[in-house]
Amino acid sequence: VCQRLINFDSCLEKAYYLAIQALAAENDRPGIIRLYEKLQKNLDSEFGLAPSIQTSALFHSLIQ
Repeated sequence: VCQRLINFDSCLEKAYYLAIQALAAENDRPGIIRLYEKLQKNLDSEFGLAPSIQTSALFHSLIQ
């Protein structure tokens, strides 16, 4: 479901957040990194923004 939302809106951060949590449940560290980097790229190119503090904190807590 999250992937469908991301395909519809490539900057829908809540969908990325939930997808990252799902990947963490599957212990898919490379997937988490790829998805977070995709979010960073999309937010920067569309709005000149970085992911939120909450999403960044989740990402960093999972890849350590």
